Amino acid sequence: SSNNKDDTSSVNKKNSSSKNSNIMPKEIYEAMPEVDITSRIEKLLNTASKSSEKWSVRKGALEAATNITSSAGRLSSSCDFAHAYEVIKNSFKDTTLWIRIASMNLTAAFACTGRHLFAHYAKRLLPDLFLLYKEKKNIHVTAVNACLDSICMCCISLEDICEMRVFKLCKTSGTNPFVIENTLYFLVRMIQAGPSLDAHLVKGLIEVSSFLSSNGKSPDVRKGATNIGAAIIEKLGKDNSIVQEMLSELQMSHKGLYDKLTKSKSDSNKRSSISKRTSTGSHAGGKRNLPGPGRTSLPPTEKQVKTA
Repeated sequence: SSNNKDDTSSVNKKNSSSKNSNIMPKEIYEAMPEVDITSRIEKLLNTASKSSEKWSVRKGALEAATNITSSAGRLSSSCDFAHAYEVIKNSFKDTTLWIRIASMNLTAAFACTGRHLFAHYAKRLLPDLFLLYKEKKNIHVTAVNACLDSICMCCISLEDICEMRVFKLCKTSGTNPFVIENTLYFLVRMIQAGPSLDAHLVKGLIEVSSFLSSNGKSPDVRKGATNIGAAIIEKLGKDNSIVQEMLSELQMSHKGLYDKLTKSKSDSNKRSSISKRTSTGSHAGGKRNLPGPGRTSLPPTEKQVKTA
């Protein structure tokens, strides 16, 4: 497996089960009867939006609405998506972590069961969703991951998400590095899981990769930027004409990134092995991401903030 797969393995493990269980194939989805759940979740959404209510009650209401939405299979156009959107948008801003997580789970459920009917609202939630990556708690990051993955796989194409939000977010100087780092993980996951990439999307992705590999504010951001290029090569194959053109342009415009993407896998593995032995002693590679005492010698280029 390639290095970028190793770097995102913890994220993929957390999300793979939810994606596999919740997202049904398009042909099965379209064969299902349409269901209007408005009357079943209206009171729950009203409860969830009451700021005077205990957070645990609001959380329970969001979870109950999520269960109803998920079990519907396929939502009808008569559903009141606007009401759900307003409740979700406000819940994203809640100071209680569990409310934010519950609202992201509800969003993912609407993305999976509403699909194109929910796309309009999903687009309006995207800016806030990516900024929720600021919260470093692992369970919160996992919820953002699952929510964004569901939207990308069911509602909005990766190209549209990149054009609407990701490219600008990654190139804005004031963006939180942890937001950028996790956005790059999202891109790698969707490159790996989604349909084939076209030349226009690859061009945009490589522009971001080149920019961040030079200007990223943390080693993890710079490493994540390189992983974008590696994921594209793995997805399309090194002999693909789009990849060949991409590498040809990088060789002239960004030699450093070009060298990282074209160095042989065996050389990379040797260097990685030597680095592990000299910096972490006998720590097994599979455990290098775990926090704990005695980890101060771990170099920042190998430390995965995501699993800390």
